[in-house]
Amino acid sequence: MKPSEIPVRNEVVLTIKAINDDGFLDIKRDDLVEIVLDPNSHAQIGYLENSNIIWSNSLLIRLEAGLAKVKFVDPKFERIRISVEWIEGNSKLESSEVQLFVGYRVSQIIGLP
Repeated sequence: MKPSEIPVRNEVVLTIKAINDDGFLDIKRDDLVEIVLDPNSHAQIGYLENSNIIWSNSLLIRLEAGLAKVKFVDPKFERIRISVEWIEGNSKLESSEVQLFVGYRVSQIIGLP
């Protein structure tokens, strides 16, 4: 799991991708997935195309051509775990989890020069 960093209090777009066994985007996937944020975090996600965003710590979203995008925001400096779970589709997708550092410089967190 490679950590990523994002600015605190800034809305950013997270992209979820279905990756095939060869490591490429699988454009045939239109599966329903659930995105879940660490329940102990202050972070929230919302649907990208919705002008009246309802923020939550979990969303169901359908992949389109192997992709889905959501808005993400966190008002605090913290480490977040985001998991994506397959709900339905032609065949099961492997679950995935990433770790984000909000507001921190990653080099300071993991002790890089």
